[in-house]
Amino acid sequence: MYEDFIFKKLISYLYFFLVQENLKTLSIFLLFGLLVSPIVFTLTKTISTDTIYAMSTLMMLTHLIFYDYGAETAM
Repeated sequence: MYEDFIFKKLISYLYFFLVQENLKTLSIFLLFGLLVSPIVFTLTKTISTDTIYAMSTLMMLTHLIFYDYGAETAM
């Protein structure tokens, strides 16, 4: 009975610690996004949509070509 109590306390402590760490990480990402978004918006205001589509396609193709898919043989 006492072991169950200790186990439940340990589980609740670990759960609290994980939730606390995740909330801290989430708040850092949200704060960073809120602080940087006006700067990114201003910097990208003059870039046309065609340029964004072309660069996105180029970056996607580069990623697909050069990503290490875990193949054991040499390419």
